[in-house]
Amino acid sequence: MTTRRTIVACLAGLLAGCASQPRTAPTTAAAPPAGSAIVIDGDVREWPEDVALIADGDWLSFRVSTGRNDRAIQASDESLVLDFDTDADPSTGKQIEDASIGADLEVCFSPIGDDGKIGSGVAVYSYADGVRTDGTASDIDFCFAPTPASEWYEGRLSRRPHAGLGLAPLTGRGVRAVFTVYAPPDELIGRTDVLEAVYPPLGDDDGLCSAELPAKPEGAVRVVSWNVLRSSPMDQTGPFANILTALDPDIVLFQEWDEPADTIESWLLALVPSETGWHVRKGDAWGVAVASKYPLTPLGPDSIVLGGAEHPVRLVAAEVDTPLGLVAAGSIHLKCCGGAGSVEDQTRLAEAALINDTLEDALSDSGANVRVFAGDFNLVGTFPPLDVMRDQLDLGGASLRVARTLVLGDNAIYTWREDGNAFAPGRLDYLVYGDAGADLLNAFVLDTRRLDDTSLARMGLYRADSEASDHMPLVVDLRPTR
Repeated sequence: MTTRRTIVACLAGLLAGCASQPRTAPTTAAAPPAGSAIVIDGDVREWPEDVALIADGDWLSFRVSTGRNDRAIQASDESLVLDFDTDADPSTGKQIEDASIGADLEVCFSPIGDDGKIGSGVAVYSYADGVRTDGTASDIDFCFAPTPASEWYEGRLSRRPHAGLGLAPLTGRGVRAVFTVYAPPDELIGRTDVLEAVYPPLGDDDGLCSAELPAKPEGAVRVVSWNVLRSSPMDQTGPFANILTALDPDIVLFQEWDEPADTIESWLLALVPSETGWHVRKGDAWGVAVASKYPLTPLGPDSIVLGGAEHPVRLVAAEVDTPLGLVAAGSIHLKCCGGAGSVEDQTRLAEAALINDTLEDALSDSGANVRVFAGDFNLVGTFPPLDVMRDQLDLGGASLRVARTLVLGDNAIYTWREDGNAFAPGRLDYLVYGDAGADLLNAFVLDTRRLDDTSLARMGLYRADSEASDHMPLVVDLRPTR
């Protein structure tokens, strides 16, 4: 094996001493769908020992460690390249030096361009008859986790590539692969040994999922968090009304709805049925709102501003007077963009610390035992902003828990998806709650594009409904315990 960074041998998870696990926040959720072995959530502990590549009826899944955890792989100073010989025939595709494989499909994190400069996001290429075809992550229904910097990553790609890539469905005797790290312009830093997996029979469901929309359990409060993409409900009423009506939430935490509170309230009253009406709180920060079927009162100030910043930090919170007792709920939207260590990442950390301080003060005078805060955390750099925000905000000074929100019917966690984008689908949105005062009964993300026709019909939804925003709604059901 050619390598300059010895730990890159851990790419395959094969060497002794390479068993350290990814950093994961404490999580709670329902089990993955029946029959699912690999869950794309960034925690690789369910992987069989000494396995880094595996196929099921729909997906080809992988796990990888680059030997460092200081850069997110979509925004790194090195490029991670996954070469897949999808037909296990070394005579076809791109010849990989010293690997004896012919790569028909290549996935590049932080790809190096023809000019030798490193980029961001994910590039996808297919190779046939000496010709390279450029694609995107959506052409192979690609996703990976976690989105921030981590020691380990895992991901998957569809065994039914988009026809535009010129690849046949991944069938036959199996697949061989190598994973390589390069520094720009073309320095090889490390490479795994050849990995192999066999293909089981291809599934007959086109990768779509059969699922039931969980009913809200008796005695529970349903909370939804949703970044609605720059006030999109105002001109795309149908998809948002369809989804909110199907979910039937008690509390909705919105981000990017930049309309006055009374406008949002009127929209909900007109389009989302509620026997008790709707109530909305907005502060001074852009786009964040708390909406509830029950009366609410402000929790914390209307505005908080970082020193030297022009605009309020995007936080708004309220106490909701539900029939099950007071619920402290808040909508959060941290700074966008930037990789690990960037100005944007440092801003997220500072915002999270200020939000934590603000909520700690507000909750010290609150009678709410149920506590839930959620939103678009934009974790594309590092994990600490999430940890700082939730620190010691539960009853008794414990930290809030992170809800493990698998996509409904699926075995992956992602909350953001924009087909054709240079960045792969990822987990940008998080919901944290206090388990000292509530039990988490359901937790999921709704992506209608993932569901089959029968499931959508039962829910009264359409497959295109989720295309109304680049973020999907997070849903939890909390039952008070005090």
